Formats: sequence, C-alpha cells, structure tokens
Amino acid sequence: MWSAVSGLLSDPDRLAAIWDAAAPPPADETVTPTELDRLDRQIATLTRAVTKTVVQLGAAGLDASAVQDATTELHDQLTAAKRHRAMLANRRQAGHAAANRAEALASLATLSRTRLATATPHDKIKILEMFRVRVQVVEEPANTWRHRAPVKIRISGALDQAALPGPVGITQRVGLRRTG
Repeated sequence: MWSAVSGLLSDPDRLAAIWDAAAPPPADETVTPTELDRLDRQIATLTRAVTKTVVQLGAAGLDASAVQDATTELHDQLTAAKRHRAMLANRRQAGHAAANRAEALASLATLSRTRLATATPHDKIKILEMFRVRVQVVEEPANTWRHRAPVKIRISGALDQAALPGPVGITQRVGLRRTG
C-alpha cells in the first residue's frame, strides 16, 4: 500500500491526470491584459455616453421615461460589455489557477520523490493520515486448497491544500485508487 501511495505522490503526470479528470481545465486560459484594458475603455466610453445623453435630454426638458427610452440601447451595450469583461476576467483567473496547480503538483511530486523513500514508520502514518488514505477490500477471492488468489483492494484518499507545497494549493478531492 505504501508503495502505491508514494508512487502516486511522486508522479506529477499521474497527479495532474487525476486532477484534470476531477476538474476539467477552463475553456480559455489565454485572456490577455490588453483585452481586459480594451473592455475597460469601452465600458468607460459607454458610461460617459449614457451620462452625457441623460444630461442633454434632461436639459432639453424630456421626461424620465423618454430619457430611459433614449438610453436603453446604450444601457444594453454597457451591460453586455460589463458581462463580457467579467467572463474574460474569470477565464484569466482560471488560467492562472491552472498554472499554479500544475506548479504545486510538480513541487509535491519532487518533494515526494526525495522524502517518501526514506520516511520512518511514524512519518508514513502521519502522511497517510494527512491524505486521509483508506484501504477497502473490494473482492475477497474464494480460496481453494490448490490456489490462493490475491485480495483486491481499493486505496482512496484526499489531496487538500495543506498537503501541497508552494503558494497555491488544491482543495479538490483526489482519489488515490489502485485495484490489485
């Protein structure tokens, strides 16, 4: 069991594959600051246009409903621009989170490769507790007098933020499964 756990924790590709299966990557990680700046300028321009239109129409003596009707299209454009900017900002943040996650997984694997092989029994117990590792007998084979088949087990656990080295951790549960 210890070899399965230490093998998984030492392999960044397996850790990343398990993570990606549990939490698929964001659709677009390449949002540039230039795109966000352009949207900020567009939002500022639309906000000024709404304000200018309201002031001009109010000075001309139009009532509130006429002013609202005249600015509906500008308000709709402003709302759409704000919504689009928020969506792009979320995608950018998700891209940064994915990059930080990959770095943290690589750090965990490097640390695991150097330290798990020489862990004392006490340290192994602490590590298994930290990852909440549980072993479950999945299938107990029928024993015959001629042949003893191996017991099939499932090892599971959780990888939490506290377990990861580096600035950003993972709070997603990750299964450490091995049958055999």
